[in-house]
Amino acid sequence: MKTIILVIILNIICGTAVALDSQEKTAILSPEKEAVLGAQVATQYQATLKLLDDPIALDYVKRLGNRLISFSETGSSVQFQLVNDDKADLCVLLGGYIFINKGLILSAANEAELASAIAYGTAHVSARHVAQMFEKALGYTINSIPASWIIFHWDGEYQQQSKRPEESIIVRTKFEFEQEADKLAAQFLLKSGYDPESYSRALDKLPKKQPVSGLMERIYYSRTEARTLPKKEDYIVNSPEFELVKSKLLLSHN
Repeated sequence: MKTIILVIILNIICGTAVALDSQEKTAILSPEKEAVLGAQVATQYQATLKLLDDPIALDYVKRLGNRLISFSETGSSVQFQLVNDDKADLCVLLGGYIFINKGLILSAANEAELASAIAYGTAHVSARHVAQMFEKALGYTINSIPASWIIFHWDGEYQQQSKRPEESIIVRTKFEFEQEADKLAAQFLLKSGYDPESYSRALDKLPKKQPVSGLMERIYYSRTEARTLPKKEDYIVNSPEFELVKSKLLLSHN
């Protein structure tokens, strides 16, 4: 799927569906340009997926995600879609589009764990990390752009060792963006009523088969950051709505 996203974006660029002048290639995409390009990417990417036809689950995810990003200082908006895929993952694209796999909901032990993953996505949207990575990618030849440069995945599978000097810069930048998103996500969780330490616990459940991903470092710093935030006596751990949505998905899954 990551390759499909890259092909879609490159086709749009090469087809000049969104005109990018020389000045825009040296500055971060404006929110207006990002919205236009993001809508095109999302529409074409969505056509390659099997979306989950479950209005109740989608409405629940939208309300949960919108509550989290409502604490963003940038006033960013986000668009959610549910994908009928068993992999516990979500994908963040240009323009604030987040595609959440059914498997992410099914794998979550409680609402706080699901909220942690969604907070990760909303944090990247809030900081406009995808737009910044896209802008960096414009400085390279089309054929040399790895798909990992312009997307963010909760499962972190995109991470790879750099083979060229310019790639090491991109990988380092992406890791810095991941750390920034981790920090923002913990803040969104706390302000939404969840324990910010649930974020590092959710990260800790991710596969650790790729030592170059920096996941262990992210877990450590996320846990350390969460412990510096104000404490509350009570946190939201679960909700009847989460259990209802998960149970419904489990029934349809089996």
